[in-house]
Amino acid sequence: MSRLRVTALSLLLLSAAGSALAQQSGIPRAFELERRGEYAGAAAAYRTLLAAQPADLAALLGLERVLLPLNQSAAILPQVRAALAADATNPGIYGVALRAWAAADQPDSIRATAERWAAAAPGDETPYREWGAAALTRRDRPGALEAFRVGRERLGRLGFYVVFAVMVTMSVQLVGVYLVFTTLIVPAVATYRHAPRGQLALGLALGVASYLVGLAVSVLTDLPSSAVIVWCMALLAIVLHLTARNGIVQAGSTAS
Repeated sequence: MSRLRVTALSLLLLSAAGSALAQQSGIPRAFELERRGEYAGAAAAYRTLLAAQPADLAALLGLERVLLPLNQSAAILPQVRAALAADATNPGIYGVALRAWAAADQPDSIRATAERWAAAAPGDETPYREWGAAALTRRDRPGALEAFRVGRERLGRLGFYVVFAVMVTMSVQLVGVYLVFTTLIVPAVATYRHAPRGQLALGLALGVASYLVGLAVSVLTDLPSSAVIVWCMALLAIVLHLTARNGIVQAGSTAS
């Protein structure tokens, strides 16, 4: 009797080890196919892995990657549903689900998935941030603002980084990354030598003046508005930065 138990246990362990080995060897094979640009083959390999382990986030993310160049991002939805059924608490799976529903152009499903995620992670801002990001991939600005509004109402607060992420993404789509990041960085660099209590006002004044002057010059010269605004902001920032030196010396001597 003991021999039968030992034999059965050995077979069970060998079966489990074989399954784990097959799973581990499957990921490198799928990734190698992906690396070689054989996206259809890689997608089939990732699907095979997910059929065995639906909640395997690495395989799910791999499938998402290879479906993108095939223009089949929405085809991941069956695997997403299976993954959520297997693990309804993994934030990575919810992120893939939101992007998949966005690719399928299903705003109601985006919201329903975000609501489910928020219920699984109460107090977490991430579901609302990802909901807004998924809406923005569809160029659905009202949907992104709705995600922000719902999150603010339910959490009673919404962190700076959530607002920052949504607003920067929206601004980049409107005016371009070059102008957005110049506006974020240059005023802070130009005013850091000034007295702290005046930095905010000076930064705002620099931004407004740069946009007004840049747009006026762009209209008069028929040059690209974004580039002209950036150059105007850079020149005004240099002037503002240089005017702070005497103020720093005087402030230092007064403090001493």
